[in-house]
Amino acid sequence: MCTAICDYRLCGRTLDNEISYGEEIITLEKDFELSLLWNGKIKARTAILGVGIIKNGFPLLYDGINENGLFMAGLNFVGNAHYLSAQAGKCNLATFELIPYILSRCKSISEVKEVLQDINITDDSFDKALGYAQLHWIVSDGEKSLTIEATRNGLFVYDNPVCILTNNPPFDFHMTNLANYMSINPKSPINQLCPSVDLPIYSRGMGSLGLPGDFSSASRFIRGTFLKNHTRQELGIDKQVNRFFHILNGVSVPKGCVLNQDGLPVYTIYSCCYDLKDFSLHFKSYESMEIKFFKPLCNKNE
Repeated sequence: MCTAICDYRLCGRTLDNEISYGEEIITLEKDFELSLLWNGKIKARTAILGVGIIKNGFPLLYDGINENGLFMAGLNFVGNAHYLSAQAGKCNLATFELIPYILSRCKSISEVKEVLQDINITDDSFDKALGYAQLHWIVSDGEKSLTIEATRNGLFVYDNPVCILTNNPPFDFHMTNLANYMSINPKSPINQLCPSVDLPIYSRGMGSLGLPGDFSSASRFIRGTFLKNHTRQELGIDKQVNRFFHILNGVSVPKGCVLNQDGLPVYTIYSCCYDLKDFSLHFKSYESMEIKFFKPLCNKNE
C-alpha cells in the first residue's frame, strides 16, 4: 500500500508497509559506480538523492530524484507484476536495479521512454530467500509522468496525465475508474434530483459526497486525485511543501486501520516530498510529525 503524487516541481509518496527495513536518506554522488547483474559496472551520469537501504554496497532505492529533476518511485504491484528471464539483445535489469539505473542515465521523460525501449525487467532477486519485489513504477520530470508496468501481457509504459499512482489493479483500471467520480467537486451541490423540492444544504462539503474514504488502492487513487486538483495552490516553496504534505496526509494510513492477512498493521512508515528544482528532500516518519529537510552538499549539475 503506497501512494505517489507528482505536482510540478514537487514529487513524493507515502511508503505503507507492515514492517520497516531501516530506511534511510541516501545520497549517491555523480560518477558513483553501479554494479549490475547483467550489465557489469556502470558510472552514473548524475547525482541521486533518495530513500531506501544500502545492502552489500548496492543502493536499494524505494524512491528518489536525480540532480536533473527526474523523480522515480516503486510501488507494490503484487499479483499483477510479471517479469521474464534475461533476454539476449536486451538491457536486462532486475526490479531493484531499475530506479538507480533510470535515475543515473536519464534527464527527462523523453529520455526515459527511449531507454525503456531496450529494457527487459528480469525475475532476478536481490535476496533469493525473499524472492523478487513485485512492483510498478511512476516517473516524472515535473512536466510529464509515466507509469511502467510489466505484466504477463508485456511491458507497458503509460502516459500518466493525473501524475498519481497507487497499487493494484493495473493503471488502465485506475484511469477508467476515475470516470465514476467525475462529478465530485468542492462546491455546494445543486439539487438535480428533484428540483421542485426545496432540499436543504445542511452541511459544508456535500459536493464531495461519494469521495472514497477507505484505504484501498483504488480509493486512494481517486482521493489523491481530488486532493491534488482542489487543494489551494500557495505562493512560496515552504507553503507549497506544506500543501503537498497535507495532500499526502489525506492518503496516509494510521497504524491499526489496515491489517494484513497475519493481523499485522499496515501503516504509513514515511512520507516524503522531493523538490525537483532544488535537488532536495522533505521527509517525515510515522514516529514524528516533524518534517525534516535534506539537501546534498554537492553542487547541482556541477
